[in-house]
Amino acid sequence: MLTKHGRQPIREDGTLPVVTTKQPITSRLLNLIVGKQRGAASVQELQRARQVVRLGVVFSVTILLPALVLSYLALSTLSSVERQVDDEYHTRAETIAEEVEQEIVGVFARFEDATTRRLAMGESPLVRISDLSPHLRGAYQFDLEGQLIAPFELARANAQPPPPQHYQALMAEARALVRNDQDQEAAPLFALASSAAREPVHQAEARLAEARAWAALGHPSIADELLTTLHADHANVRGSRGFRFDHLSLLLRAELAMTSDPKQKGPRAYRELTDKLLDARWSVGESGEATMVSHTLAILARSADQAWVNDRRARLRERKSQLTWSNLISREIDLVGSGAPQTARWSNLPARFDSPSVWEIYATDRGVYAFSFSLEALETELAAAIDLINAREHNVTTSLLNIGDPLPKGALWTLPLPPPLSSVLRVSVAQTHPGEVARLKQLRTRTWGAIVLTSVLLVGFGVFLSARTIAHEIENVRVKADFAANVSHELRSPITQIRLKGEALLFGLVDPGDDTIEHYSAIVREAERLSRLVDNVLDFAAIERGAKSYHLRRDDLIAVVWTTVESHRSAIEDRGLEIELDLPDDLSPVWMDRDAIGQVIVNLLSNAAKYGQSGGWVGISIQQSNNSITLSVSDRGLGISTADQERIFDHFFRSTDPNVRKKKGTGIGLSIVSYIVDAHGATISVESTPLKGTSFTVTFPLEPPAGAGVNA
Repeated sequence: MLTKHGRQPIREDGTLPVVTTKQPITSRLLNLIVGKQRGAASVQELQRARQVVRLGVVFSVTILLPALVLSYLALSTLSSVERQVDDEYHTRAETIAEEVEQEIVGVFARFEDATTRRLAMGESPLVRISDLSPHLRGAYQFDLEGQLIAPFELARANAQPPPPQHYQALMAEARALVRNDQDQEAAPLFALASSAAREPVHQAEARLAEARAWAALGHPSIADELLTTLHADHANVRGSRGFRFDHLSLLLRAELAMTSDPKQKGPRAYRELTDKLLDARWSVGESGEATMVSHTLAILARSADQAWVNDRRARLRERKSQLTWSNLISREIDLVGSGAPQTARWSNLPARFDSPSVWEIYATDRGVYAFSFSLEALETELAAAIDLINAREHNVTTSLLNIGDPLPKGALWTLPLPPPLSSVLRVSVAQTHPGEVARLKQLRTRTWGAIVLTSVLLVGFGVFLSARTIAHEIENVRVKADFAANVSHELRSPITQIRLKGEALLFGLVDPGDDTIEHYSAIVREAERLSRLVDNVLDFAAIERGAKSYHLRRDDLIAVVWTTVESHRSAIEDRGLEIELDLPDDLSPVWMDRDAIGQVIVNLLSNAAKYGQSGGWVGISIQQSNNSITLSVSDRGLGISTADQERIFDHFFRSTDPNVRKKKGTGIGLSIVSYIVDAHGATISVESTPLKGTSFTVTFPLEPPAGAGVNA
């Protein structure tokens, strides 16, 4: 037959039925928890069990499982740590190499922008080339056929036949006369030599010499006439010393003008000659024009405007620098002109190992501009940029290499420079200290492994603590359920005795006399037992709520012990136990709450009588020292194991020893004792040996505890 307790059906054997819920896992866990509960277990405790189980399931799904997955993933990433280090180094090396690449790209981009702007403004890119780029050494213009048209011309090697012997004899004789200041006799000889010459260069040399002779004789008109003829017939002919005869004729006319008018005509003639020379096409491999400009500027330095002179000197330096560079790369100039592209706007020619030059080409519909850069200057700028990078970086070193050079040890990244340097130079990024990457990999692996291991340990520790907490909560549910069951049994026994004795007296089933007195005594004894049990439960509930308070005052401990023992002597002796008291004749007063200490003694006596019955003896002793008084309650019974001694004062604790479990109890008596002792500023200790007995000792201080007389 089933009865109802709250909403939970209870079987006839006093146990709860199997708990079923919609969650199978929760059902199994609840059945494990409540499977052995008796019918007196409260519905509230069952609900708490459900909450604990639900907490465990939620914890497992939301924390434990994700933690295990994350730990697995973290451990699996250990193998990728080394690859990550390689990727970081290679990425950094690639970035640095690209930074160097952008440096050279920027050089040519800035040059192209400046050149394009100058052409758009109608200005020539062949002058002031250092303004276009500091690395630019030569600028050239070619026509559509690939012929060099500015600012130089390429000297063509034309073998000149030797002059006739008659010409040589006349020129030698005339020059000897000039050295002896016999220009009158030398002039006709120069004219004869000009007539005897077969090649234009020899004719021009003789005619110029004749003009110089007449000029020296003071006949400028004759000299001017000869120079006019010379300029008309042989202007572009270049002499054996590299001078063009039109320039030589203009120089002689300037000298004549300076002689006739040194203030105006002469300087003007020299200025015009200087500008004409600077604007003329100089010949690669020749230095006549440069020498002549230097000569004219030296003459004008004393009379011409200084700003004008400085400007022409700057132009001269630039032209001479370009000429020197052009002499160095003269073979390339010819090749560039013949192979320059005609379709693209900007292009370049791959640099060569045997050349100091790097070429940029700008093609137009009217011709081609070719710009020659110094490879050495570009390397110097790149080296400066690389030095800045190396000063900034500590783990890698960047270097500039020729294409054929071997890579440095520990090279991480190699990148050819962009055209036109791609065929000769490349940038390499290597470890500063070979083996650094390996050491970093090892360090990263160890660090990451330590982090992962620590995380796993922390997760495991957290899981352990959480599982322990859940287990503790489950145990609390069990203990409280057991407490309810134990209290039920503890209450049932005295109530049953009182009922039986009372019914016997009520129905006259007891003979008058001693039997009646015995029944009345049993009713009183069981009522006192019931009262103590109820008092303990009420006190424990008050303690749990924090509502229990004690009022301490100086009192006689011996009197409290004597009164308590005498009131319980018959109940103890009925169990077949001998009570032995060891009390001093004189004892200092103790600060205490008389009723509370009486309850301590009752609980300790009850405990000793219950678990020490097999020993047949219960002893109570009091001793006083200089600063404390000790109260000991001992027995010679079952004893307490070492493991249980650490928990006997916990709420609801009952030993797992089968011999102990046979004894009835609620598990709160010693908890109440511990609380009362603490509230009095005293201490309690236990000494026990299994199967030999137990001794509880309460030590009271002689000094009043803090808060004496107020709520504890």
